[in-house]
Amino acid sequence: MIYHPKSYKAAAWLLALSLTAGGTVSAAAVPYDTTSSVTSTDAVGATASTTPFSDVVSGHWAEKHISKLAFQGIIVGNNGSFRPSDSVTRQEAIVMAIRFAGLEDQLNLDEAVVFPSSFHVDNYFVPYVVLAFEKGLIDQNDQFAIADKEGKDWGSAKASREWVTKLIVKAIGKNADAEALANQSIPFDDASAVGDGYAGYINEAVNLKLMNGVANNKFDPAGAVTRAMMAKLLSLAEGEYPVSYEGQTEGILTTLEDGTIGLYTDNGDQTYSSSASTVYARSDSEQLTTASNLVPYAPVSVIVKDGAVQYIEQLSTEQQVETINGTFERAVSSTNTLFIWPSGADDYLKIPYSNNLQVLDSNGNTISLSEVPAGAEIKVLRDKYRQTPTAISIQIAGDSQTKSGSGTVQSVGTTSITINNNGTSETWDIASNALLLNGNTLITSLSEIKAGDTITYEVKNGELTKLVVESTNAAKTETGTFYSSDSKTITYVKDNKYITKPIISSTVVYIEGLPTSQMTDLQDGDQLELTINASDQVTKISVQNRKVEMAVGTEILGYYSDQSALSVVDGNGKILTLYFNSDSQIDLNGTVFTIETAVASGLLTKGRKITISYTGDTIVRVQLAFRYTGTVVSVSTSTSKITMSMNGTLMTLPLDSPFVESYNSTSTTLADIQTGDTITAAMNSDQDKVSGIYIHRTVQMKVVSVNASTNKLMIREGSGTAVEYSAGSIDMLDENGNTITVGSLAAGNVVNVTFVGSTPSSVQRVSINVGAVTSVDANQIQLVNYSGQTVTVPLGSSYTIKRNGVSSTSYTTLKTGDRVETSKDTKGNVLITVLTSEEKTFFKYDATTDTIQTKRQVVTDTNYKFTLTNISLTSGGTTIEPTSLVDGDTLVLYYYDGKVIEIAKQ
Repeated sequence: MIYHPKSYKAAAWLLALSLTAGGTVSAAAVPYDTTSSVTSTDAVGATASTTPFSDVVSGHWAEKHISKLAFQGIIVGNNGSFRPSDSVTRQEAIVMAIRFAGLEDQLNLDEAVVFPSSFHVDNYFVPYVVLAFEKGLIDQNDQFAIADKEGKDWGSAKASREWVTKLIVKAIGKNADAEALANQSIPFDDASAVGDGYAGYINEAVNLKLMNGVANNKFDPAGAVTRAMMAKLLSLAEGEYPVSYEGQTEGILTTLEDGTIGLYTDNGDQTYSSSASTVYARSDSEQLTTASNLVPYAPVSVIVKDGAVQYIEQLSTEQQVETINGTFERAVSSTNTLFIWPSGADDYLKIPYSNNLQVLDSNGNTISLSEVPAGAEIKVLRDKYRQTPTAISIQIAGDSQTKSGSGTVQSVGTTSITINNNGTSETWDIASNALLLNGNTLITSLSEIKAGDTITYEVKNGELTKLVVESTNAAKTETGTFYSSDSKTITYVKDNKYITKPIISSTVVYIEGLPTSQMTDLQDGDQLELTINASDQVTKISVQNRKVEMAVGTEILGYYSDQSALSVVDGNGKILTLYFNSDSQIDLNGTVFTIETAVASGLLTKGRKITISYTGDTIVRVQLAFRYTGTVVSVSTSTSKITMSMNGTLMTLPLDSPFVESYNSTSTTLADIQTGDTITAAMNSDQDKVSGIYIHRTVQMKVVSVNASTNKLMIREGSGTAVEYSAGSIDMLDENGNTITVGSLAAGNVVNVTFVGSTPSSVQRVSINVGAVTSVDANQIQLVNYSGQTVTVPLGSSYTIKRNGVSSTSYTTLKTGDRVETSKDTKGNVLITVLTSEEKTFFKYDATTDTIQTKRQVVTDTNYKFTLTNISLTSGGTTIEPTSLVDGDTLVLYYYDGKVIEIAKQ
């Protein structure tokens, strides 16, 4: 092999790049590995699940796949985010593939390697790439050849669709199958663009339904793959390559209630806890769901950590049960056995039952087994998944089995339906002449009834004879071809019919590669998937057949008006010819121009730098920005150039003796700019050189005052001078990144302020908790705050504990009973500060002034009287009355923000 071991210091491995962070970071900023933390409570999820990542919003097209892979440990978050729209690099894709294949424990972290000088991989990823070579996931000679040809960093380059396809097909052990298909034609119009050695892998991926085409029946082999798409591909690939991930198991769902999830597995009955953070999913949906939409006695997969279910997915809605109708003879409690005569049988049947047997009368009311009379006609629900099938429920039937009720649909079979009626699951056969209605509209197919629908129903003689859908809580999806839209509606074509539906103000438009997609970005021919709510309103529109590429630092070579064509050269030196259409936009620092106006204004002249978004060869948007924002890769004063990484693309810009502006500094120079800094580079009037550089800094500050009427905010860093800012152009955010008004902030709030140069661009409130520690372990601490609420604080992978000015990174320095403040620093790391305290001796209490007086140790002690307003008086964690104190009692005073916040009797 070309690479070989040599002496290597382990500390070098701390130059880690989080799989989901993007960009290069320092060893201090990111540990070797991180895992996403999810706070647990005791409630079963009654609302739709949310992903472990703050930037994967509810309804995201890949939310289920991203969630599953996060809990499996295949993808790892950074400060709670995943950045799903970012392109995945080759080295990141290899890490995900190694984890997917369950090979991470085979990494050799003590061994270093030497690659050819043209083959660059960031230090953190080297052992993964070596293992990928050794396991045959990638071919060493092929990848070295790619690096030689590209002449740039191999590892940090975007992974293409064809490259990722080959990697995944090899990871699932289908290499031989792919090679057998190498000479078979590729079923896409751009097959000629597929690189050598990829054809068989694309054919195999298509056969396995792992990959499909994009717009106009093209595969787009050189197109970039986003993190979200990589997650979905690996998730789908698990069906072809089952791996035993830690904590993951499959079984039959037997219990789902009261914070408990029960499974029957190969190891028998298992019971786990659930919480408000448990994520629920179904294999027949791309979106996450609720606990109530899971079907009991059907197969599920769970991922468990410390006895709690983090993720549960319904693998099939086919219930592993059967119904036996017959006559009840007796029950023998000593052996837990039912004796019944099945209808038409010549002999009785013995059916074991458990202590959890559900017994119902003919109207569905719970009764005891002893109340079932001999000779009664009964219906027994028996499992089919145990070696010895066991009765799950028994219900008295006969002519009296007539009832009406209401509930929520759990699942719909070909001839039966399962209903959740006030927490009890009922499965009814549907009569052949049953009346099925959606409101007043006749339902002609059972497929129109969805899990989550709220219904009323009637049962006669043990069969459901009438069902009315009163409301639908589950969003439905439709597909169609885009036709037109306005501010209130969208029109699409389905089955050669034009359908118009209302949209809402918050309707989400998703086009891969265009994170700021709007209704105006939809084009003729777009194949749409529309999510429609219970009010028949479209809440989300996903374009299925095209994606948008973005190229930054692109230079115009020429505009050709006869063809409405723009010739450009991108940052990699590739020449592109792209075409405007009626939907194309031209944006100059926020002002939108028509093509004609842009040409007349000289905006499309040769040599001008632009950022261009396009799909296929059609221009979506041209941005003539005079500023570029990205991460610094290098600054050279000798060549007078700066290199930045923008969304994974490197761009080198010449410098024009630029000024450098940074927060709280009047003398910043180029020497102050560090690799990894986020900056905004302002171009000169010719857009060919950088004339100014604004360094981004995030600073933790405190709100001094808020004036909502004038929209102004006064903030201060530490004990420095307070400065007032107008909030009009500043993004105001809460702890979760949601937009708020300046009036939502209050004096005393801690905020993270991001400055671009010396100007604040965003203010985000930081969650602060102050209280007494009730438990602590390596993963989290629990405390009861001074409002009496129990708060769980996940420690995450990086945290600091400060006690008396001394910092520690070990949770063992905390103990139960400590009074602490918890917050997060500007990087999202948890900061725990133990409150200062002092011990005093009680003297007397003055009820008139509500003041406690302590004994002075020295005459000069002036801090001995304490008015109890806003001070908690406690003993053993319980509030006490000041009149219960007696002379000589020992008191501990806890200080927060310079003031006494609690006085505790010892």
